[in-house]
Amino acid sequence: MTTIARSAGAALSPTLTGIFLSVPALMNVPFLLAGGVKLVYDALLYYGFRKIRPPEESGGRALVA
Repeated sequence: MTTIARSAGAALSPTLTGIFLSVPALMNVPFLLAGGVKLVYDALLYYGFRKIRPPEESGGRALVA
């Protein structure tokens, strides 16, 4: 399932980027989209792992409720 999503993204990205870069008014759109996706990715990682502590911080337990 993840391979399909990655393949679709890898196939569409150059095409969309070429379209955006061919229009002078839209040249910054690919960079803004990439930055936005990265921010969402980082926020989701933080949200998913914010309650998990390393074993050395939790006295040997990996998950703190």
